[in-house]
Amino acid sequence: MSPSFFTNKMNPKHSNNLNWWSKIFALSGLLLIAESCGTENPTVSTPTNPASATMLAIGDSVFDFNREENASIPDVVAQRLGTTVANESVGGAYLTNTLEPNNAKLDIRNQYSDRDWDWLIMNGGANDVNDECGCGECTQTLNDIISSDGLTGALPTFVDRVTERGTRVIFMGYYDLPPTAEFGFNRCNELVSTYEERIQRLATRNDRMWFVDASQVIDPNNLALFQSDRVHPSIEGAKAIGDLIAEEIIKLQ
Repeated sequence: MSPSFFTNKMNPKHSNNLNWWSKIFALSGLLLIAESCGTENPTVSTPTNPASATMLAIGDSVFDFNREENASIPDVVAQRLGTTVANESVGGAYLTNTLEPNNAKLDIRNQYSDRDWDWLIMNGGANDVNDECGCGECTQTLNDIISSDGLTGALPTFVDRVTERGTRVIFMGYYDLPPTAEFGFNRCNELVSTYEERIQRLATRNDRMWFVDASQVIDPNNLALFQSDRVHPSIEGAKAIGDLIAEEIIKLQ
């Protein structure tokens, strides 16, 4: 039946009634939409830096994975602490973005926005050493990120800038990967450990920075903690890491 036939044959009185009901339904729908837009879940991380967020997460795909399920590491931290975490992490990001300089957000430092954050939670560096030097002879790449004494490099300069504003920083160290890890990361465990020793020296020097080692809760032999690529955390793995970070923050509050 065509719409024109239906309109032309409709009783005018019934038409007026339907018009009123359609207005009521439309108004109700708008009210519901407005209500849902005005209600913010305080325990879900978001990439939009809402005014209510007091914590910021930046980093690579380890922080970005499981975001669609509201189960990323920053999501877990937010849920555990009952707060809002702005999650600006981007998969494939670097700490010193020399490979894709035209993509600003692939430089983890550019994910940071100047604001009076209570906490900055961050990770990064694995993509640098894997993509730039194949986790082999990486002396220059490591030194560009952070020197062996933890005093100079892109990371110390960035952390000092953030902590000078009064923000406290949690740097999450990576976990060991199983030998079946994809994308070449199966060769990176030893080098990443060397890299993180340097970060721990930085944390010792800066009294507003703490290093949290995800390997405390991620066993490379427990594949349930990993996605199928054996690199990124599963929802279970992300929860374990998020809980670990949240526990550290609670302890330091």
